[in-house]
Amino acid sequence: MKRGVTAVAVAIGCLLATAGVARSQAPAEDEKKAMDQAEAACAKGKADRCLLLAAGYATGKGGRAVDAAKAADLSQKACSAKLGKGCLMLAAAFQDGKGRPKDAAKAKAMFEKACTLKEALGCEALGLSLASGNDPKPEDLKKAAPYLQKACDLKSGNACFMLGLVYEEGRGAARDAARAAALYGQACDLGAAPGCTNAAGLAMKAKDDAKAVVALEKACGLDDPNGCGMLGLCYVQGKGVAQDAEKGRYLLAKACKLGFAPACQMRD
Repeated sequence: MKRGVTAVAVAIGCLLATAGVARSQAPAEDEKKAMDQAEAACAKGKADRCLLLAAGYATGKGGRAVDAAKAADLSQKACSAKLGKGCLMLAAAFQDGKGRPKDAAKAKAMFEKACTLKEALGCEALGLSLASGNDPKPEDLKKAAPYLQKACDLKSGNACFMLGLVYEEGRGAARDAARAAALYGQACDLGAAPGCTNAAGLAMKAKDDAKAVVALEKACGLDDPNGCGMLGLCYVQGKGVAQDAEKGRYLLAKACKLGFAPACQMRD
């Protein structure tokens, strides 16, 4: 469940930023003051402050030395108080063996609890653990779909994108291009660039090039290499947009810089 580690990193970053910790502009003394206040409040039973303190010990922010065991203990308190991000952090501890003995079953249980507590990243981690890989089995994709749907409903763009793949490819669910397009559009609106690119691909298949260009503009704005490459070609060829070879070459150059190798040849 490697995606879960990324999910936890995102959750920790959000916690610290919300409290004014780990912002590049925040003076070290302000970060420490915020964490000291969290420690005092946690000692009085404020579970949300225990959660912030756990993030501090997990990252070494706010004047705290990195201490995986303390971070896990504090995450346990937050999770027991039904704070989903605490369960996420505890899941990562069991998954990586940092602060808790490595235990895949307990990690899964904590992701499950986070998901039940309507923490989108918990649902996403569970779904992606089943749906990711070079060749996931249809039965695993079928099991993943409800988790991905719940995460998508909770505004996880990445989950919406993955669920769109399930419906587009017809693996784990009946093939449904319209449903896939709607999910890709939702993923795109939530800032998941691959959703924008795939929405454009389906629009092109439906012979709606203008709609495809709108999605590709969003994808390229999010620095998606494929999106910039496809958009560049649209401008070069005048497909779905007024032809503009100069802009097309600029976009192809951007796609090349972002790592889309075919664009490096097409720009010349």
